[in-house]
Amino acid sequence: MSAAGSRLWLAVVDDGDLVSVEPYLLEVPEGLESGERLVAFLDDCRRVVAKLSPGRVLVLNPETTGQTTFLKSRGRATAEAFMSLAAAQAEVPCTYLTRQRLRSVLGLPKAGKLSDLAGTLVHKPMRPHWKNERDLASLAALAAHRMETT
Repeated sequence: MSAAGSRLWLAVVDDGDLVSVEPYLLEVPEGLESGERLVAFLDDCRRVVAKLSPGRVLVLNPETTGQTTFLKSRGRATAEAFMSLAAAQAEVPCTYLTRQRLRSVLGLPKAGKLSDLAGTLVHKPMRPHWKNERDLASLAALAAHRMETT
């Protein structure tokens, strides 16, 4: 899983291959301060975990640019925390992975944007919303699979 803004991009690997999943995107609703919306988003996360039945949820950490503020990252942090909680409630392990560790696990070079490097491992992009969205979630899913099998 990779987050961008208040969106969670989801990807699943089965037997070493990326598989198309629905939903591939969860969005934190506007006005998250509302208790009803918080509960509804947590319920969405629970439904996704139950439907996809992952062996592990892997959350790809954001880029560390030093320019992130709390206000800019609130949606992302909330979305990641709720998905992690839903996984924990379903007794699915959840791991956070740095981009450096992801590069190491997948054998990707240290230089270059991850989104630009995704094509070296994923030859059939999942459409729609590939570049800087589902591509990063796909790399996270591939890394999770590789960590499980090695």
